[in-house]
Amino acid sequence: MKTQKLRNFIMIVFLFIPTFTETITIPNTNVVQAKTIKHKRKSHKAKSAKKIEIGQVYWNDKSYSCIKLLDKENYAVIKLDSAPQQAFKDGDFSQTYFYTGKYVRNGSTYILHGQTNDVASVSFMDMHQVNKKEYSYSYGPQRGKQSNINIYQKRGIYYSTIYQDGKKNVGAPLIKQSNSIKYVKGSIFPNNYQEFFQQFTYVPDK
Repeated sequence: MKTQKLRNFIMIVFLFIPTFTETITIPNTNVVQAKTIKHKRKSHKAKSAKKIEIGQVYWNDKSYSCIKLLDKENYAVIKLDSAPQQAFKDGDFSQTYFYTGKYVRNGSTYILHGQTNDVASVSFMDMHQVNKKEYSYSYGPQRGKQSNINIYQKRGIYYSTIYQDGKKNVGAPLIKQSNSIKYVKGSIFPNNYQEFFQQFTYVPDK
């Protein structure tokens, strides 16, 4: 009789204990691990660009680049490496590029010309350097020709499309972000190549 009452008591307690367990699969393994969550995290939806503002930084997820209109005729772009670990695996560097150029506005369309006088870049040797914002090699500033970029409005959202040799290459909605370099912790988006280099620390290659 006591055993039956104890069993019933346990079942009642179990039914009234709220569960906050979700299943998380660990990449590259067959291990499934349970994690207890006390509070639900608030979702932070990416803010699509419904207008283009001078001084605002925008992110293109397909081209892995940040775009900023500096004033009424100049812009700046930072191009990140979308797969640094693969570059290191292949025995190569991972590079982050910066350049500025001129743009013109035609109604709701912005045409960013690829001709530039200050292409600059920093090269990372491994993920430790990437995470520490340390580089061993740099390039520029040099004169160069980058791909033209068109920013245009479609169904109330602004997109940016890269044109290379007159052909449409990569297009994606622009996402508003803070005045920083995407994925570079503690950075401030540079307005020129001097400020770009200041976001990183030079460490000689051993």
